[in-house]
Amino acid sequence: MITTKVDHHTYQIAQNAENMGLLVIDSPTDIMRCSNKVYLHERLQRFQVDTPKTLLIMGNQPYDVDGLIHQLGLPIIVKVPDGSFSIGVEKAKDRDQLQEIIARLSERSAILLLQEYMPTDYDWRIGIMNNQVLYACRYYMAKSHWQIYNHSARSHKSGNADAMAVEKVPKKVVKTALKAAKAMGNGFYGVDLKESGERVVIIEVNDNPSIDMGVEDLHAGQMLYQQIMSSMLRQLDELNGR
Repeated sequence: MITTKVDHHTYQIAQNAENMGLLVIDSPTDIMRCSNKVYLHERLQRFQVDTPKTLLIMGNQPYDVDGLIHQLGLPIIVKVPDGSFSIGVEKAKDRDQLQEIIARLSERSAILLLQEYMPTDYDWRIGIMNNQVLYACRYYMAKSHWQIYNHSARSHKSGNADAMAVEKVPKKVVKTALKAAKAMGNGFYGVDLKESGERVVIIEVNDNPSIDMGVEDLHAGQMLYQQIMSSMLRQLDELNGR
């Protein structure tokens, strides 16, 4: 599993390429904005994009555990800012477990994000490039687990996925995804959302979304790659002032 971080060589490569005047799809700005969940959350709030109810705490400083539970309910999701692929994201079922998780994750990060738990059978992933929707996919939770990835499982570590025509996706899902992508910029994003009843909220905006054969391209096939290349050519023309 490969991801990006500001303190990772991927950021330095993107920065060097951009300084050379090259077209960079996963730009250093996108890496900075998307790879830190605290920054991402604050930016989405600034642009009034709906997210789960979220609180930020300094885990190594005194906090009101009962107040947290009162505001978010139980279970509570606890995240480190730089987690990815469901690593560094845990669910606290009760008061004691919440305190234990906060104490343990605080050894990894001074700031933690606490979010309300929104159980769903799947998460939406909307692929967006240059503010245009390229694909839509549903990622189902791993078997007998509350996340898409279950790193403790011996087999079936991830749930199934299915791609579909964008026009079959609920309009509110697409609209919210586009709003989140616009808040980030005009790069290539994988916008993850949860849909529960009338609520549609942003879980994450990924700056380097995967496109695996038979998964994200299951519906569009080769057309998806042609759309990506066409978007890149348009951005090259803009870069060159054509």
